[in-house]
Amino acid sequence: MNRREFTRSLVAAATLPALPVSAATSAQSVAARPIDIMWGEAIARAQNNGTVSHLAKTLKVPTAVAEAVQKDLLSRNIIQMGVSPGSVEAVKPVFANNSFTQTAKKVGERLVDLEEKLETVLEDRSVPEIQPMSHGSAEESSDDPKVDC
Repeated sequence: MNRREFTRSLVAAATLPALPVSAATSAQSVAARPIDIMWGEAIARAQNNGTVSHLAKTLKVPTAVAEAVQKDLLSRNIIQMGVSPGSVEAVKPVFANNSFTQTAKKVGERLVDLEEKLETVLEDRSVPEIQPMSHGSAEESSDDPKVDC
């Protein structure tokens, strides 16, 4: 630290007590907006995850606001503390027991069964050979009475 930095730090230390400190920032807790609470509830129920870090990241709010959202959701019994420490899960998740994934898996299996059945039907069925048409000139086709128009 040189003499100039030392002098600045002395001046800053001397003027610090004279600066006004907002009483609202030191005593008041952060309140979450109603829109943050609404989206927090939707996200917690849809993704079955209501941790502070997940809410802060998804809602794009500071951690203090995410903590307020989580506290509100816990008080309204939207989410509950999970089995493992730090985990939070929804009381009534949208996709309970991961039924969406199970349904998608059943649909995929059904499509594979249908594809196999279609292949066996096509193999068993004999398709007649289609004879290619002769492409003659317009004069030849107009003279020939057997050619359909």
